[in-house]
Amino acid sequence: MSTIGASDLLTTFKQRLKDARTELIAMNQRQANIEKVVRATAARTDEILIEAWQAHFRQASQITMVAVGGYGRNELNIHSDIDLLFLHDFSDSIEQSLDDSGIGAFIQFLWDIGLEVGQSVRSVEECLMQANQDITIMTNLLESRFLAGDKARYQRFNQQIREHSSWTNESFYAAKHEEQLNRHERFDDTTYKLEPNIKKSPGGLRDIQTISWIANKIYGTSDPDSLNSLGLLTEDELDLFKASRNTLWSIRNALHILNGRAEDRLLFTHQQDIAARYGFTDKPGQLAIEQLMQEYYRAAHDIRRLNEFILQLIDESLGDAQASQRIELDEFFYIQSGYLGLSSKDTFAQNPGQILRVFNLYQRHHYALKGFSADCARAIREARPLIDEVYRENPQNLTLFLAIFKRETGLTHTLRKMHQFGVLGAFLPVFGKIEGQMQHDLFHAYTVDAHTIMVVRNLRRCAMERFRHELPDITDLALRTDKRYRLYLAALFHDIAKGRGGNHDKLGAEEARIYCEKLGLPRADTDMIVWLVLEHLKMSTISQREDLSDGDVIQGFAELTGNQERLDNLYLLTVADIRGTSASTWTAWKGHLLRQLYLATSALFSEHEHDTEPASQIETKRAGTLALLENRIPRERFDQYWAMLDEEYLHMYAPDTIAWHAEAICQASALDLPVVEIRYITEIEAGQYLIYTADTDVLLSTVTSVIEQLGQNIVQARIHAANPGFTVLIFTVTSDHTESDLQDLDSHRERMRSALLQAREHRAPIKKMIPRRLQQFHIEANIRFTIAQDEQTTIISITALDQPGLIHIIATAVAKCRIRLISAHITTVGEKAEDRFIVSQRNTKQALNKKQQTCLKDALLKALK
Repeated sequence: MSTIGASDLLTTFKQRLKDARTELIAMNQRQANIEKVVRATAARTDEILIEAWQAHFRQASQITMVAVGGYGRNELNIHSDIDLLFLHDFSDSIEQSLDDSGIGAFIQFLWDIGLEVGQSVRSVEECLMQANQDITIMTNLLESRFLAGDKARYQRFNQQIREHSSWTNESFYAAKHEEQLNRHERFDDTTYKLEPNIKKSPGGLRDIQTISWIANKIYGTSDPDSLNSLGLLTEDELDLFKASRNTLWSIRNALHILNGRAEDRLLFTHQQDIAARYGFTDKPGQLAIEQLMQEYYRAAHDIRRLNEFILQLIDESLGDAQASQRIELDEFFYIQSGYLGLSSKDTFAQNPGQILRVFNLYQRHHYALKGFSADCARAIREARPLIDEVYRENPQNLTLFLAIFKRETGLTHTLRKMHQFGVLGAFLPVFGKIEGQMQHDLFHAYTVDAHTIMVVRNLRRCAMERFRHELPDITDLALRTDKRYRLYLAALFHDIAKGRGGNHDKLGAEEARIYCEKLGLPRADTDMIVWLVLEHLKMSTISQREDLSDGDVIQGFAELTGNQERLDNLYLLTVADIRGTSASTWTAWKGHLLRQLYLATSALFSEHEHDTEPASQIETKRAGTLALLENRIPRERFDQYWAMLDEEYLHMYAPDTIAWHAEAICQASALDLPVVEIRYITEIEAGQYLIYTADTDVLLSTVTSVIEQLGQNIVQARIHAANPGFTVLIFTVTSDHTESDLQDLDSHRERMRSALLQAREHRAPIKKMIPRRLQQFHIEANIRFTIAQDEQTTIISITALDQPGLIHIIATAVAKCRIRLISAHITTVGEKAEDRFIVSQRNTKQALNKKQQTCLKDALLKALK
């Protein structure tokens, strides 16, 4: 090591790295050419590493330092990891040899000065052996640069890797292509996620790197300019490739600078700051972050399209086209080597109708196709200007478009290809308006266009036997539903008017009617599609916010739907829509609520439905409950339990639930109070708390506090008055974590009992912490009061920012104003909580008076600030 003291050396190089990063950040913030910034970052890192090497190893070293991976390509963002390979020729006592060489101390020094180093220490022979066994190591070693040490050793290593690898061009290509397909699948195979990963999402930097790796292996170069000289891209396409890559580099650099570390996720928490850094400002109808994200989506879309195009050309070049049979489909198209090809490059110019027809053919043969041939793909893109208003109005073209939806098989694949090539937006301009349109909330994970195609995909899966395991009942319903093309068209239009202002469902219904009439659909089919678009939010809203045990709610929904056919179609569309928002939005609990509403409404439409008197229904339920109990509690005690409950409770629950309640409460003595029981219901993936105890002002706030401290989410709450001064509470809860969080019943039961016993003296505290992800959303708390028709209860609708402890806040306010909570329906839509509570006066079943409404509203608004 240098004669400079170790401490001084460390201080010197820490400062060197700090100064270099300061310079690079300033260079980046001057909006300098991003390619120069990326190359300069690699160059500054070279300088620091080489100088550090020289400070540690004054004489020729037995080790060679090599840059590999992205660093080997001379591509580094501000806080990117530094991948280094240390080559050696040691054969015996390798650990001692490495210690003697000082390489371990050198690597530690690099970490100490602030570099994030990924290192490997191998001999040339070990590199070749491991590269032959592992495609990831092979890929990493292909991109290498000599930095310091014995250069001859590096040259021998480079020659060995390139000339003696067991990876043929064909096997390397196949492995990297499969790796990319698997990565895309992990990111839902869409470029249009609202919080994309700049590096790994489809269309991200990893897609560019995949091209680089394959080109390096096959052609010996990863220089982007070589894509043009090799005939893989035209000059215009190369310019687009570089511009899109630079956009991704710019955003990634901004992420690194903003976070002070490596970060590839473009999260909501980053988007506002990065938009400001690049000069985007809010405009009427478009936020700054929406402008930023549209810039990203354009770049990612173009990178993904060019990536697939380049890889396809390489695949075709590796295959033996002469040996592959060419299947002529007609005078315009053929299939060869798994690609749909174009017989003449002038086909679309001379016969524009073939633009849509090529997608019909793709749909018909998609199971045997890898995609379009490179020439065909390029011709489709170049033909888009031919899709003008005259083309759109042509009856033959409209028939071809409709046929895609009526065929069903291959529908999702075909729509994705049409979207990818820009044909869907060109032929249906209203769809083009939602391409890349953000939905700035935590409810949706995709842009409007990506969500739309996801909903169509979900509907197709519903009607496919191989996906029956996902939702068996839904598959049964979908398979017996006629004219499913109406559902697919309704899905295409259900969000088509988002971003225009006003009610997108109403505006979308108007667009759907215009287009269905243009397609020449029968009046009944048009009416069905328009109705589905208009009402596509209703079933979700009612199932999650209304009391499904209330006959008036079911009757009202039945009147809205009108008949079983409409109900069936709306049910299928609603399930597909919710499942298409994000991976976490659909839950078994939501599925349970939807099915409960569907079955209750179907019963009203059933020819076998017969009215029964409420008293007769209750007697039937009583008999069913007794049969389930099988004499486990004395009949006299059961009669007392039954008598202490009101008709609302008896109408609300099924016999099995009443039997569970009765057994727990009737077997308890006064010394056992409070009664706390918990059960986990597998079918709805939710837990249920039963609590029977003396009513107190702090009861509700105590229960909600414990549940929320356990990390559970209250999705439904019901409170029933029992004996004078006693209350039955039933809470349904879910968990964001694992099933075991809900199934650890004994510990949760004891924790709740202990809290209830202590609450006689003090109120359980709860700590309010708003996650950083929610802090950027400003949602004005809104509280509305509606007097129920019977004038015995008040309905409180609360919209506020979802946050830990929200239900506890509401429960505490209810207690403060001496109000009785009867039931609660908890709905979270992304960052927004939309909750509905039914309440009455504390000691009498009457609606709240003005004074109580004011008290509650003031208490809630103060707590929610």
